[in-house]
Amino acid sequence: MRKGRSPEYVFIARRPSSLARVGFAVSVASTWEPVGNQAVYNLAVERDHEFIANGIIVHNCDEPASWKYAQEAWDQAMFGLRLGNSPQAVVTTTPRPIKLIKALIADSKSENPTVIVTRGTTYENRPNLAPGFYSKIITAYEGTRLGRQELLAEVLDDNPGALFHLALIEAARFRTAPPLIRIVVAIDPAVSAKEDSDETGIIVAAIDGREPVHVYVLEDLSGIYTPDEWAKVAITAYHRWQADRIVGEVNNGGDLVEANLRTQDSNVSYKAVHASRGKAIRAEPVSAMYEQGRVHHVGMLAKLEDQQTNWAPATDKDSPDRMDALVWAVTELCEGTSGWAGWAKGEAEGAAKAGHVPALPENRILFDGSNRDICSCGSKVWITIGDKQVCFKCRLPRPGQN
Repeated sequence: MRKGRSPEYVFIARRPSSLARVGFAVSVASTWEPVGNQAVYNLAVERDHEFIANGIIVHNCDEPASWKYAQEAWDQAMFGLRLGNSPQAVVTTTPRPIKLIKALIADSKSENPTVIVTRGTTYENRPNLAPGFYSKIITAYEGTRLGRQELLAEVLDDNPGALFHLALIEAARFRTAPPLIRIVVAIDPAVSAKEDSDETGIIVAAIDGREPVHVYVLEDLSGIYTPDEWAKVAITAYHRWQADRIVGEVNNGGDLVEANLRTQDSNVSYKAVHASRGKAIRAEPVSAMYEQGRVHHVGMLAKLEDQQTNWAPATDKDSPDRMDALVWAVTELCEGTSGWAGWAKGEAEGAAKAGHVPALPENRILFDGSNRDICSCGSKVWITIGDKQVCFKCRLPRPGQN
């Protein structure tokens, strides 16, 4: 078994045949002799290596639930199971509930299974882990919903309290992006770069020429960086994607965000954004676009998707940095377009001041028990259509209007 962080699902996949008892074999090298320098060739799929042995690809399939093109890579790997009496592939992964993982688990439970599944937890793997690493992982995840996946190897369904749902992300996922007309790099900077610091969220996203607008999330470059490091990462992405602008949240960094970027490239196109609303309020219009099938992840963006689908605004107080950067990117790309209606600039308040929206009663709770600020669907975001305010998500009229 490999040493490393559990939990792990272990899949043993083989060509359809009768399944014999699966055991473990350990071989210890007792002697060795040098043979000089030899050329060694390997294939790499998402940083995981495969080797050719007697014409058969020997798979080292680690973390396929996080591969950018999981299904395509898996299908190609299965072509290697073509020789011998019982070719097999052993796969170890954290069980993110993507389509491929669910299909393998379903196969293992079928009448004629071709997959065997075993499961291990972080607690069972403790002897192989450094004490500091073990305590850090336990502290970060124990008692949380995501901890059931990360520590106990449970396959989670969508979190009903989250703003984003994996089923919607999967349904709208693209393998490659279409021709794009505008690309931005969004940064949600952290204030420090210690081991236990928040991550700096860095997301690359774009739009095509469709109306209403569709957004394509191209890359997640988030991580724990020093200010100099995240500036280099963002500037490199800006040039590699030939982006139109970098957007940076300045609540934590102020003018230092722009200064860090211009130290790397004085000519970069940059826009500072300020978080005047809470995270959940900022994210709701973006969540609505996911529900409408108008945001497409290009390939697998596992860490971003885990954060999106597990962060519940009602219960979680931590900072979802990757998701924040995503929200800033989508907001910048969509602001002023059809369906967005200037929401990020407080369009509803501006329209009311201009006399386009009927005066609303001051009381939040109306006589019929409804709340003028919260739609029956749960949304708190209202946009103006004609002379009325309606819910951004479901388009029901705002309570209390004449």
